[in-house]
Amino acid sequence: MLRSVKWFIEYALSEYLLFGVFYGMILVFAFYNLLMFVAIRQRQHLYYVLYNLSVGFYELCNDGIGYQYLWPNSPAWNEYAYGFALCCVSVFALMFTNSLLVVKKNAPGLYKLINVTIAARIGFFLVCLLLNIQWFNYKFIEAGPLCIAFYTGVYILIKGYKPARFFVLGYSFLFTGFIIKISTNLGWLSLSGISYYSLSICFILEMVFLAFAIGDNVRVLKKEKENAQRA
Repeated sequence: MLRSVKWFIEYALSEYLLFGVFYGMILVFAFYNLLMFVAIRQRQHLYYVLYNLSVGFYELCNDGIGYQYLWPNSPAWNEYAYGFALCCVSVFALMFTNSLLVVKKNAPGLYKLINVTIAARIGFFLVCLLLNIQWFNYKFIEAGPLCIAFYTGVYILIKGYKPARFFVLGYSFLFTGFIIKISTNLGWLSLSGISYYSLSICFILEMVFLAFAIGDNVRVLKKEKENAQRA
């Protein structure tokens, strides 16, 4: 694609401004929830931090900013860094789902499925790492953990667990972004600014609603504790 120098400079400046907003929001959400984890010691805050940082790490690999600024002298690491990041995204997303939605109590069958999926995802990462790093390009496998987490949220929401409502809403945006990204890569949608950055935009929306879900979960746990003390 050929563009004028003026257009390229304007585009580059706008893109890096958006990158600054995107990564800044990730760091703010991660730091706040890290403080919350230190204060109240609930594991969902820690998993949320690790998930957010994994998303940020994947986007650093995807945008090329990581190789440009963080590991410019490590081209070998750059070959499989995105595979490691995607593995962490899926694993910590499922661990966060287990913790936030109390899946072990609310849906024991799905709890076992999530644990099996975590083990399978880590196993796939090790297979790619040891046998063929080109298999990291099979990003469509991330649809599996995404669908399982989304279905778990919907199932537990239907059962009446209120914190799942924001979880489902957040994952709805992420699922939409994933579909747009896959459709663009397959040529089903024309490449544009919105389609190219759709997954990043949906990640931000998901982070916001997952933060609401955590707050909702804290309120529910606090209310249950107060009711138990009164009894």
